[in-house]
Amino acid sequence: MLNTPEQDPRYSEAVHYHQSGNAKAAMPLYEKLYQRWPYHPHLLASYGTCKMQLGDITGGLPLLEQALHYDSSMAFAKTNRASALSSLGRYSEALEAYDGLPASADILANRAALLAHMKRYEEALETYQQALELDSTVARYHHDYGSVLALQERHEEALASFNEALRLNPRYAEAYTNQGRMLHQLKRSEEAVISYNAALAIDACNIYAYTGLCSELMELKRYEEARTVIEEALAQDANKTFYLYQAVILYHLFDYRGALDATGHALALEKDAADAWAHRGYVLMAMRRHSEARACYDKALAINPEGNDENWANALLTLSSGDFMSGWPLYEWRWHREEGKHYVESWPKAPKWLGDWSIQGKTLLVLCEQGMGDTLQFCRFIPHLISLGAKVKLVVQKPLVNLLRSLHPEVEVMTNEGGIGGFDFFTPLLSLPMALKITLNTIPCRPYLMPPQDMIQHWRDELGVAQRPRIGLAWSGNPNPKSDHKRTIPLAQLAPLLSEDADFYVLQRDLRKEDDLTAYPNLHHLPEALNGFDHTAALAMNMDSVITIDTSITHLVGALGLPTWVLLPYHACFRWLADRDDSPWYPSLRLFRQPAPGAWEPVVARVVAELG
Repeated sequence: MLNTPEQDPRYSEAVHYHQSGNAKAAMPLYEKLYQRWPYHPHLLASYGTCKMQLGDITGGLPLLEQALHYDSSMAFAKTNRASALSSLGRYSEALEAYDGLPASADILANRAALLAHMKRYEEALETYQQALELDSTVARYHHDYGSVLALQERHEEALASFNEALRLNPRYAEAYTNQGRMLHQLKRSEEAVISYNAALAIDACNIYAYTGLCSELMELKRYEEARTVIEEALAQDANKTFYLYQAVILYHLFDYRGALDATGHALALEKDAADAWAHRGYVLMAMRRHSEARACYDKALAINPEGNDENWANALLTLSSGDFMSGWPLYEWRWHREEGKHYVESWPKAPKWLGDWSIQGKTLLVLCEQGMGDTLQFCRFIPHLISLGAKVKLVVQKPLVNLLRSLHPEVEVMTNEGGIGGFDFFTPLLSLPMALKITLNTIPCRPYLMPPQDMIQHWRDELGVAQRPRIGLAWSGNPNPKSDHKRTIPLAQLAPLLSEDADFYVLQRDLRKEDDLTAYPNLHHLPEALNGFDHTAALAMNMDSVITIDTSITHLVGALGLPTWVLLPYHACFRWLADRDDSPWYPSLRLFRQPAPGAWEPVVARVVAELG
């Protein structure tokens, strides 16, 4: 007769399977043994541990607690109970359980992970350090320590920890993935690509490595490579996330139909996915199918009313339709998005004014945001604030300071590098249309900037007497925005325009390595005129007209009231509204839109025809 489970051959067989990592084979043996010996502490603990390893935490925990009731000295049962409590989200009980265990390196590391789950990051870091003092050779400890540092946005320190984890274990896929994440945060994109590729070489099913790699390749504008990567990812696992990445990549490659199909595949997998509806709406908006886009955003917001991306996309569609009264409040969702968070963190500790109370006799600090084109466009509202009785301090980007002093004799224009002095309230610059309740019919649209007359005269003298029309030209802008490839025209594609009988003058500051100005004798580059927007404005004032893409130069010459033709991509920024060839922001502008995504040739041909 068998008196203990140890005498039953099935017990040694179960233990053998269990210790060799085959919990699935051990489980039926443990179940039968448990029916015979339901009160044996070691069997209970092993059976409970096996259940946990097979994912049944809820079923495993009571068995571990029964085991400890009969024998409270079993260390592995105590450890696994603490782990089970943590997995079930019973963090306070789990912490108490870990505190009752001997302080080995592994126990300390598990305790630190629990503290991190509880968002007690400083205690977690301290506990990881204690674990590393006991054993610094375990890659996982360094990795998990780095993960907590990453949560605190201590990116350099986190990167060092991931590097150390990889030195100890060069085949640690998760560490390569997180190394890539930190390199992304540190804007070291080329290195991040290497890290993500290393992760995928080890683990070809690593979803975070695939999405990280695609994001980094898009950051580098290597869209064809990103397309290849996401196709490989979808071959591994055709999930919703990968389809939405594919939609974004194809959007950037101007394959809007393919992007729309990708969102359809995502919705076929999860029909109530708010992010998939929002992505689909954005693609439809890019295709100028605005009513369908609106229906998609309505569905997205019905599912997730507080979604940042969903509300942001809805804001852009609403503004592009000209519904400013609804659109400007929605535009405040920019502060909830990743790109807006660093602005919020830098805001002063003062009340934010959004038009809710009088500013008569008060000092209002207006803070620039986003790019210099945005500052040039929205600074037009400063005189309105002064007319309301406010003293206005305007913080702008350094190259704009001198020119924007021409806005109003009473405005104080400065950068944030020096002392700002006292003020009562502050307002982000692009929140002014909402605060002032601006509609399409109330946009201040008279010219509102002017460079000094002596600068204008300087460039008039430098240029001499005109022998033929003078046209200011800008074909590219800041290369950093993700949408730059949409708006930029390769200089070579402007060859038909530059063959016209006119003198063209470069108005953009940045040139690209592929820009061969020497190929066009009538294209003049005057670097001295591009060292500040006041100088560029003075040169522009000596032009007969301007031809530009959608860049800060557009807003500069629009604010000056110069006759300007703006060449726009098929899917243009919301500020140019939908399907218009004029602009309520700048009466002197005329808009030339692409007839199809990426198609600049017909735009240039039309401009040449109209010049002739």
